Amino acid sequence: MAVMSKSAYARHCGVSRQTVYDWVAKGEVVMSGNKIDVEATEQMQYGNEHSEGLRARTIWSCLLHR
Repeated sequence: MAVMSKSAYARHCGVSRQTVYDWVAKGEVVMSGNKIDVEATEQMQYGNEHSEGLRARTIWSCLLHR
């Protein structure tokens, strides 16, 4: 399970921390404690697709949220 802090996820997606906090409030990311579960967030957004290309889908997901 890959988890990131909200700040790290914001840097990863190229958005502000406030944007990530907004996503959290809207339930658009999956939390594991106080960290964002990147893999579970991807599964939530893309279903149970094959895990190949996860990085590309993560980037795409971040772009869609902008």
